[in-house]
Amino acid sequence: MGRLVLHTDRVYLTAAALVPLVLDFLLTLLGQHPSYWHGKRWVSESNPVWAALLLIHPAVFLVGVLLYASIFTAGIYFCPKPVAWWLSIVLLLAHAGGARSWLWHFTSHVTLWEMILDGSTAALAACCFLKASRQTNESVSAAGKCKGNITD
Repeated sequence: MGRLVLHTDRVYLTAAALVPLVLDFLLTLLGQHPSYWHGKRWVSESNPVWAALLLIHPAVFLVGVLLYASIFTAGIYFCPKPVAWWLSIVLLLAHAGGARSWLWHFTSHVTLWEMILDGSTAALAACCFLKASRQTNESVSAAGKCKGNITD
C-alpha cells in the first residue's frame, strides 16, 4: 500500500492560497444582508456559482467551498511544481481581492482595512513562498547529498 508523503513546500503553497480563500468566503457569509438569514431569496454575491449555492442554503455554499478548496489543494499538491506555484499565486490574488471587495460592507474606514489586508496578504505570501522555496532547495540539496554518499 502506498504512503502519502507530506511535502512541506506544498503545505506552504497551500496555506498561501487557502488563508485568503477562507477569509473571502467567511466575509461572503458575514456580508449577507440580514434579510438573507430570515429566508429572503436575495444574496449579495457577484460570482454566479457562489450566488446560486447561497440561494439554495448556506450549508450548500459551505459544502461547495470545501469541495472547491479540496480540488485546489489537490491541484497544488499533485501538479508539477511550476503549476503548483502558479495555482497558489492565482488563488491567493483572486481571493485576497475577493476578501478586499467585502470590506465596504463592514466599515466606513475601508482604506485602513484595505492597507491591513493588503499588507497581511503580502506578508503571508512572502513568508509562505519563501518557506516553500527553501523547502524545495533543501530537498534538492539533501537528495544531492544522498547521491553523493551512495557513489562515494
